[in-house]
Amino acid sequence: MKKTTRISIVLILILVLILAMITTAAAGPGGSDVYVNNTLLSITTPYWKNGNAPASASDWNAHFDSATNTLTLKNAVIDTIYNTINGDFLVRSFDDLILVLEGTNTLRRSGAYTGATYGINSGGDLTIRGSGTLDILLKDSTTHATVTGINTTGNLTMQSGKSILAIESGEEAFAVTCMGTLLFSGGQMTIETKGERAYSVFEAYGFRMTGGSIAATSESTATDAAGMAGSAVALEGGEGIFKAFGAGKAIGLLFQDPITVSGGHFVFAGNSSGLDYFDTSEPVYNITGLSVYTSQDISGSGKKLWTSSAVDGLLSSYTGAGSPFRYVEFGIMSKVAAPQTGDSARPLQWVYMMGCSLLLAMTAVKARRRTGTGACR
Repeated sequence: MKKTTRISIVLILILVLILAMITTAAAGPGGSDVYVNNTLLSITTPYWKNGNAPASASDWNAHFDSATNTLTLKNAVIDTIYNTINGDFLVRSFDDLILVLEGTNTLRRSGAYTGATYGINSGGDLTIRGSGTLDILLKDSTTHATVTGINTTGNLTMQSGKSILAIESGEEAFAVTCMGTLLFSGGQMTIETKGERAYSVFEAYGFRMTGGSIAATSESTATDAAGMAGSAVALEGGEGIFKAFGAGKAIGLLFQDPITVSGGHFVFAGNSSGLDYFDTSEPVYNITGLSVYTSQDISGSGKKLWTSSAVDGLLSSYTGAGSPFRYVEFGIMSKVAAPQTGDSARPLQWVYMMGCSLLLAMTAVKARRRTGTGACR
């Protein structure tokens, strides 16, 4: 990757961080309040209904428990923004937020709205859980727009639920931005971003995945795209596919600290490179119990087992050195195959199987003699 491209990506990430800081500092109605569809939910008005219709404890699509900072969405359709000088928000929290999903929920906005649009914005930590679904569908066609599906200025934890994030912008499109650490322990998330610059997942201080699944695709129409960009990455379980392609530079994973891989199944692919390390030297890979496969084709066609940079080529690009691989896959090592019938290399298994067969046959003959059945008497 060229130095100018790296600088461009870093500037974008810095811009996202600054925007998050600005929105955090913006004055809000209170630490335990939240805006939903431009309606303030608080301890005195905790319920909201679709279309801003009258809501009650027995009839609602959004309920906010200010004592626990828990917002429950139940078959909610949210399409009206809460407008501030710092951006437009469909759901806006000013503190930590627990988001519980029930039923089918949709956040949507489409048009030309020069500025910044957020689906969900949390001024602190954000935790998402529940058995429901959440679709965030945002599109801004202007050339000076930043569109973000989920943004949190603290940590983000995904525990359960099913989410679809379709984010498109004339300039900058982000599906998930997290200014703290991101933990994905369960649930399913499908991501599609498209813009002059497009990113699926950006975290500032670390990404850890222990379960669930993520399928992310980012498409650049001009400059840069990344399936994931951020700091330390720990892959311990679950499944993830992060792809980036388009007219500009596209990277499956742009990372700043060493990668630790100990479980799960993950693919990083980009038409510039699968992995790109933001440093001047080759990173250290902490890979245990898994195999690594690489391909020079973004589709993974003809992938081969990778053992080391010295033998097979650089696993990731870094400043001054490029990797030939546009596809990198971390997968569970195949176990030693169980003995198969006809394997002459395992004579003890043959003896064992023959013994079992003989024992069964003798048992069957004795049973027939006792009952007086069978051909032999």
